[in-house]
Amino acid sequence: MSREHSPRNPGPSMFTGASEVAIGGGTFNNVGRDIINASTTHVYVENQHVQGAPDFGQSRLEIIARWLTPINFKRHQSSTLSRALAGTGEWFIKGEKFTEWAASDEGLLWGRGMPGAGKTTLVSIVNRELKQQYSRDRVPILMAFCDSMDQQYTLCDILSALLRQLLEDYSGILEVIGEHYKQHLNDDTRPSEEELARWLTDEVSLFPKAFVTIDALDGLSSQKDKSSLLKILRRLQKNIFVTSRVEGSIPNAVLVDIRAHGDDIRKYISHRIQEDPGSDLADTLEGRDDFKEEMVSRLQVASAGMFLLTVGQMDTLSGCTTVSSLREKLDHLPSSVEEMYQTNWDRVLSQGEERVLLAKRIIVWLVKAREAVTVPMLRHALAVKDSRGDIEWKFDLEDSIVTENTIKKVCCGLVSVVEAETMTRTIQLVHHTAKEFFASRLGTFGFPPDNFLAATCVGYLMHCGFENLTYEQWHGPHYWHSSDLPPNNSIRCWDDFQAFVKQPKYPFLNYAYRHWAFHSREASRHPPDLPPWILSFLLRQTKYPIGLGAPPDRTGNCVPCGLASPLHIAAVYGWHEVLPFLDLNAHPTSGRGHSALHTASYYGHHAFASALISSGPKDLLMAKDSRARTPLATASSEGHTEIVELLLAQPGLDPNSKDDKGFTPLHRACMRGQTECVRLFLAHPDVDHKCRDNTCRTPLVLAASWGHSETVKVLLEDERHRAQLHWRSHSKWTALMYAIEFGHEGTVDLLLKADSQKLRHFQARDGCGRTVLMKAVRKCIHGGADSEEHRWGKENRAKASGYKANDDTQPTSQQDSRIRIVKLVLDAVPSGSWVNVKDKFQSTALMDAAYWGRADLVKLLLDHPCIDVGVHDQNCDTALHLATRRGCLPTIDVNAKERKSRETAVFHAAKQGLIDSMECLLTHPNINVNVRCTSGLQTPLIVALDRGHLDCAVRLLNLEGVDVMLTDAEGRTALMYAAVRGSVGLVKELVRKGAHVKKADRDGGTALVYAVEEGFVEVVKELIRG
Repeated sequence: MSREHSPRNPGPSMFTGASEVAIGGGTFNNVGRDIINASTTHVYVENQHVQGAPDFGQSRLEIIARWLTPINFKRHQSSTLSRALAGTGEWFIKGEKFTEWAASDEGLLWGRGMPGAGKTTLVSIVNRELKQQYSRDRVPILMAFCDSMDQQYTLCDILSALLRQLLEDYSGILEVIGEHYKQHLNDDTRPSEEELARWLTDEVSLFPKAFVTIDALDGLSSQKDKSSLLKILRRLQKNIFVTSRVEGSIPNAVLVDIRAHGDDIRKYISHRIQEDPGSDLADTLEGRDDFKEEMVSRLQVASAGMFLLTVGQMDTLSGCTTVSSLREKLDHLPSSVEEMYQTNWDRVLSQGEERVLLAKRIIVWLVKAREAVTVPMLRHALAVKDSRGDIEWKFDLEDSIVTENTIKKVCCGLVSVVEAETMTRTIQLVHHTAKEFFASRLGTFGFPPDNFLAATCVGYLMHCGFENLTYEQWHGPHYWHSSDLPPNNSIRCWDDFQAFVKQPKYPFLNYAYRHWAFHSREASRHPPDLPPWILSFLLRQTKYPIGLGAPPDRTGNCVPCGLASPLHIAAVYGWHEVLPFLDLNAHPTSGRGHSALHTASYYGHHAFASALISSGPKDLLMAKDSRARTPLATASSEGHTEIVELLLAQPGLDPNSKDDKGFTPLHRACMRGQTECVRLFLAHPDVDHKCRDNTCRTPLVLAASWGHSETVKVLLEDERHRAQLHWRSHSKWTALMYAIEFGHEGTVDLLLKADSQKLRHFQARDGCGRTVLMKAVRKCIHGGADSEEHRWGKENRAKASGYKANDDTQPTSQQDSRIRIVKLVLDAVPSGSWVNVKDKFQSTALMDAAYWGRADLVKLLLDHPCIDVGVHDQNCDTALHLATRRGCLPTIDVNAKERKSRETAVFHAAKQGLIDSMECLLTHPNINVNVRCTSGLQTPLIVALDRGHLDCAVRLLNLEGVDVMLTDAEGRTALMYAAVRGSVGLVKELVRKGAHVKKADRDGGTALVYAVEEGFVEVVKELIRG
């Protein structure tokens, strides 16, 4: 055999043992079906350069998890459960609707309840129950808590967080997500909603059963995000549990009303009476079980289904020292959450002036903080001295810090401290409804809240020596950092600066650095005016540290600490109010070459960009960063349509400027799936619609590569781009080939339908001579560029993840999609022999499917009326012979002869000594082992003996119906060949089967004559006895 993939002639093994190999280009000659010998390797040939993967080190999973999202809902789960009492929620867990839902294979359970009903705690209890129940079965339990008091989540946030959990719990998907990571890292992009949804669907589909719980669906940032998330969750076809407020509806969901259950309320009240260290109730109710029962009953009624209300009511009662006072307060308990908060706030306002002011400042921080507030952070923030409207930054920090207990006391039950999974103690208002209550009342506090927050941040920065830092030359990417602070406040890289702002000595410093400008911007938009000294602080920041390049958690390497100007700071936050105070003609750039207009375009600050364009230098429009990207390219990549529209309307703007990869702004918009931006480019008269990047890819090709179906649809509706349907890149790939390569089923369908004749789709060949059908079949076999999941890789991946992989008769969702792509392509094949086209290695699509043992694909291809099973490759093998070796013979005529050699499959197996293939063939009910090869007239039995494959000969002799007296063209029988081989056992068996010892060939020779000539004495004896 000379086949390039034969075990006897192995393929290249230059990557043996490699763990992270990514090939971005190059030419491979005579590779054929070689498997590059590398462990967990993905090879994708496209660009004209070799792109190596980053060195992930030991924390690869952690790096990719953080790249997906910093959001960790497991921490929220742990925190919520720590406050839940034992036995709480049993009424729900043991309920009929929940048990039926949990036992089913899929379904949507909707828990509906008013604010404060205890939905979040119940979801945490459900998650714990599911984990306990299914821990041995390795069933994924994914969770999201959408109602955060620290931030408002988007759809991308939720999808990324769910993927992160799946990755952390089931490392078998690391290679797949790692491929996405590398691709986006290379292109300097982030995953879109569409991509995240597809990845989640593909990976979850690998599990026979999975649960996803979503708390407070109505807490998402937009109605569109809520609807989209529900659609994505339904597509998973798994068990989904969603909670929300009572408004709205979810079609086809099993509805459960969530209210504070009587048993849970009783447990909570008992706990507060006995365990609350700040309560006098245990002593007050000692020996008064009758009144205790009355109190519990009245509180159950007064709760009105809101657990939160019971908590507040117990706070009100906790200080009662007599039964009489208890009765009085029970008669006047707040009947709503708003009334409860007002009662508590009245208690706050009844304190002394100093305590009231402290409570107001605490409430302002907890309502308007940009991130979770830890106890140390808040204590330090409150220590910044306020002196007649200004902030004193020279103060004794240690003497100004209030205790945690003081913070809780002055707020009279309105705040709670939560200990998170990382032992970080965070402080927050008791419920998100409390945040809503106070957000509308901050204006009554007697001081402007935004001014207070901005001044506190700036004052703290000044106190900690932020302006005393010095910045030295970067030391390079590979530098070992100690855990110590940089000496003499000398900053050489981003790691040094992060060490400074995150030092434990100053727990509020990192927040102050990250958010002072945001709070200052908000202060400048509301009266009174921003304090002048804060503006002075901004103007002094001529070397303001920002992270450049990839952040450390993306590459693992040290990166420079870029220094920006006051104009860049204003651009990051859209702070256009300060533009009149800044020098706009200085034209400063950051370390990556970003102008202020680049920065504003990236963050989508339209008002700032507009003001900057009207007041700044005109060459800002065409300024290029270190990667040669213009502000228009930046805005189009991020999908900021208002800024794209603004920039396109500017005279003198070149909308076709290319970056270092040859991408125009239109390329960038298509690659990111920014459809509305694409529409703007299509409508602009100066946009070049024939633009190609450095590898000759068109905008249509990029949109198809990333699977942005809506963008592809919009492009195909434009005649100029529809005409480019068959344009090819340097690697000779069309848009359809890219869509097939990356497994984008919807995009494939769109592209196939875009050409009514379809002939050119199948005339196109890539660099290896493969058509779209061949590429579709190969991707179905080996997996797309975004997955290593093929026949064997899927099994290994399944074992690594701890679940049982589906077999080929029950393909995964990802495999289903790829098979559907093959069907789409097959259905579009024009009449003729296009299904039988060979690549440069003389293989057809059917041969590939047969060689890799994919019976499902072989059957699918055989159903096409134009398929030719007689086509042979460079080794004269047909699909039948290849199928013989791999054991996939669905509907092929197993007795058919190959067109050139006129050999049957069983003859070929006997000739080559392929015992496993022969075993597979001999199980077929219609097999005929007596068919003779046209050339030489040998039977399979004779050729096996002639070639010395005695194991094959023995197997054939054991069959009923084998004819031992058939002769070849020379008149020789199987007995003669066995005698020549000296096999006593075979000779004996042939004689027993009726072989004639005296039968002579054309030359008059008999088996006995040949045995004598060869000197096989034992064979001679056996023949004489016969």
